Amino acid sequence: YYATYNRPVFDVMLSYLLWKSGGRPLDWPEFALKEAAPAEARRSIKAQVNQRGLSAAEKDAVLACLAARLDIDYEGLCARRLLQLMTLDEVRKLAAAGLDVQLHTHRHRVPHDRSLFLRELEDNRRIIAGAGSAPAVHFCYPCGRYAPEFLPWLREAGVVSATTSELGLAEARTDRYLLPRLLDDARMS
Repeated sequence: YYATYNRPVFDVMLSYLLWKSGGRPLDWPEFALKEAAPAEARRSIKAQVNQRGLSAAEKDAVLACLAARLDIDYEGLCARRLLQLMTLDEVRKLAAAGLDVQLHTHRHRVPHDRSLFLRELEDNRRIIAGAGSAPAVHFCYPCGRYAPEFLPWLREAGVVSATTSELGLAEARTDRYLLPRLLDDARMS
């Protein structure tokens, strides 16, 4: 979705803006925040945005308003494409150069409703196919979140394998819908 919307991904930009605040407490009456620490503010804003069912454009407006409250140049961050995904044109160029783009859900959601879960996969698959990539048959769980009911749904959707965020290496006996991975982060030497 964010490859077509071309604005920052809400969750990560929310965390980034609050980090950029330098730990200053946040007063924001529209979100019932009074001298909230950044971690508390992030949880509260994210929960309220989800409760209100805001669209991507409305969530982007929340980010712009938050940045203004924190004296951060949000449009400058957007112009630099900070915390944005590749555009479809960039994906097309990479696919033409041989990069294999695969499934991750369309809206970075993992619904526990079968029809919504399958819709996420189909929407994501359609966009990937339109970008000229090979058929999308491999899946990576957003944020590593998975549940037992997802496995038959993935099979039904023609998915061949799925990767979790469980730390480890795959073995011959590893379930192909619960593949572990080696996560590369700042704590790793």
